[in-house]
Amino acid sequence: MRNNIRSVYILCILILIQVMGTNAVHAQDEYEPFIVMSSVTQATIADHCHTIERMLFKKALVKAVVMAGATISSLFYGYKWLTFFIDSKQAMSGQAVEVTTHHKDAQLMEPASESKSFDGYAMAGSFTEYVLCRVACFLLISYIGDYAFHPGTLFWYIKNYAPYKKTVALLKEYAKLAHLERVSAGNSSLLVFYRQSLQTLAQELVEQCAMICAYIQYKSQEEKERKRQQCMAIMQHIIEQVNNWIERIQLIDFKNCDAYAQFETELQQLVEVITREIAHAVLYRV
Repeated sequence: MRNNIRSVYILCILILIQVMGTNAVHAQDEYEPFIVMSSVTQATIADHCHTIERMLFKKALVKAVVMAGATISSLFYGYKWLTFFIDSKQAMSGQAVEVTTHHKDAQLMEPASESKSFDGYAMAGSFTEYVLCRVACFLLISYIGDYAFHPGTLFWYIKNYAPYKKTVALLKEYAKLAHLERVSAGNSSLLVFYRQSLQTLAQELVEQCAMICAYIQYKSQEEKERKRQQCMAIMQHIIEQVNNWIERIQLIDFKNCDAYAQFETELQQLVEVITREIAHAVLYRV
């Protein structure tokens, strides 16, 4: 009898262990974390610094070539305009002399008139060529002005190479779409697409933050020691906040209904930190 009771007791324990293990497996299967993203490191910052240095060198080289070309063009066509002006004055003086001369033969005057007419057309053509070439040079400089001529500030770099606010706006939009799709239990393929878009944009945001930190570090090299140390502190703070944000969103269970709202809250907190530190860095003329 005791053996039977012991057997039943052991059997109940085994069944309980089996049920708990099954529930644990189901709970593990239901947990849906965010994709594991790479954090911002000093090696990443160094790579972006080298990229920034090469980019700015190319822009400076293009700017030097454009300025040299514009200078040579201005001197060349300035010389042509000067010679055109001198030739015009000489032609007008010659015409006045011919008009006041009455003892020349009329047959000799006719070829001179044709010659003057031909010289006038040549001068007009030369002037038109000068104007067209100047306009072409102006359009060329205007076309590459945005590339070669830039203020080099942090705001300029963010606008052209690291527009993190646009990425944040897209992240919020896809988070709302994924939340609505999750609540309505609609098309699963759309939910997968929204989730993949969120993961890609989140990684892009991390990369943009790393690029911003790299530009702060690169520009701070031109400043004095005190300002450089402050800029480095700002950069370290941004890196720390971004890495902490990565750890927090990876703990979010996206099977829950309020997961996307939590994701938006974490994202907004990160954006506020980044915006504040960028404004802080700008005070040091970065």
